[in-house]
Amino acid sequence: MFQLKLKNTAIYTILGFLPLSFSLIFTPIYTQYLSKEDYGLLNLFTIISGLLIPFFGLGIDQAFGFLYWDYNKDKKKFSELVSTTLSLVFLIGLIFTCLGFLFGPWLIRTFVKNGAHFTVWPFLTLSLIYPFFMITNRVLLYYYRNEENIKKYAFLNLSSLLLITTGSVIGVIALNKGSEGAVEGRTIGFCIIILAFIIYEIKKIGIVFNTSIAKPLLKLGGPLFISTLVGSLAYVFDRIVIEQFGTLEMLGVYGFSVTIASVIEILLAALSNSFVPTIYKTILEEDETQYENTHFQLFIFVYAIIAVVVLIIAVITPFITLFISTNFIDSIQYIPLLCLSFIPRCFTQIFSLKFYKRKKTTYVLLLNITYLLSILILGIFFYNFLGIKGVAFSVFLTGLINMFSAYQLSKRIDPFHFRFKKLYLFFLIISISVLSLYIIPQTTPYLSLFYLLPLIVFIVASILILKKECLQIKEYLWLSLAKFSIKRAK
Repeated sequence: MFQLKLKNTAIYTILGFLPLSFSLIFTPIYTQYLSKEDYGLLNLFTIISGLLIPFFGLGIDQAFGFLYWDYNKDKKKFSELVSTTLSLVFLIGLIFTCLGFLFGPWLIRTFVKNGAHFTVWPFLTLSLIYPFFMITNRVLLYYYRNEENIKKYAFLNLSSLLLITTGSVIGVIALNKGSEGAVEGRTIGFCIIILAFIIYEIKKIGIVFNTSIAKPLLKLGGPLFISTLVGSLAYVFDRIVIEQFGTLEMLGVYGFSVTIASVIEILLAALSNSFVPTIYKTILEEDETQYENTHFQLFIFVYAIIAVVVLIIAVITPFITLFISTNFIDSIQYIPLLCLSFIPRCFTQIFSLKFYKRKKTTYVLLLNITYLLSILILGIFFYNFLGIKGVAFSVFLTGLINMFSAYQLSKRIDPFHFRFKKLYLFFLIISISVLSLYIIPQTTPYLSLFYLLPLIVFIVASILILKKECLQIKEYLWLSLAKFSIKRAK
């Protein structure tokens, strides 16, 4: 069982890190072609299209992920579920695209400080097209992941990556169109491959709209839509603060920092795709025989995230100094805090599994509202005192508040106990080591050596606090590799 999990984890993680590898290869090149203002416009496009995504899905993509388990044993019914989901997404997308063209220009001019730069083509038009294909992409990924169809899951990810990268290279480098070329290239490339998958699936399952399936999709999707909308607003509000109170150039530098920190998000998604379905099933079925294995998987989940956080912090100063345009040198100050904020986010995701088990989706909404209010208050407050660094710090504090809230709510509704005492202490020590970096002046000679501190603390704390668990990981890895070698030999 663990060997299969290890294999799946490796596949999902490799697929998750492929976009990262391409990003790391091309980011130094892009910074030579894109100014800080260009990066600011790219982030403005990301903010607006990201806020539109929940409207184009109305929670149906997430509802599909949950209803999958109710229909997957009946092939005919399941085909109807997939077809009905895609049909609903298309109808909703058509409605909101029309509304977007009618009211979008006025909304942008009224509420976006830099709205004059956000032209109808390509920014507004593609921000209305991209959400439909992103929602469809999520439905397809839920489908392939739950079916454990690794080949299709991999092909969808790889082909999307290939066309997005090709489009970006053509738009930014070959045509030298700046932020416009970046948005046009990556969006059109992504839409082409998703459209091809839609046509393929529709040919296979046909077009069926079953109202008896559409109703529970909409009913379950309703609360999830509100929660996702609030969550989407909350998770980009740090950039909204900078866009409203700062300049487009400041948004570009901060957005670049977010791009680098998104390495953690990629790993978080990859590990979630591998571990969460099995963990959720164990919690759902209350299978006590699997609890020990579940706790071990949860430990790997969190520990891996912390490991990548300290590794990125360790290499970020030489990476930016050597390979990135000097326009973005200030991002070194923001990246450690943004990376650190993903650790409480990881804990929050784990605690939230209980909400789905008990069908308490309103609790997810409550958490997202808490996050939004926290980042709203803290983001504006700390920006006034510390500038962009204050916004990054508010992201970390907000993550801690949300983590604590999720923990308290999960304790109230379900007896399943997450044994994280050692990990809490480990997280606290790592957090102190990262925060201590901000005591050191940025003009200090050999600054990159100080950024090794969290990695050194990680290694020492692993030996002193988590020695047993680390040895257990090593034992399982060797055992799995040995089994794999024997199997290959046969």
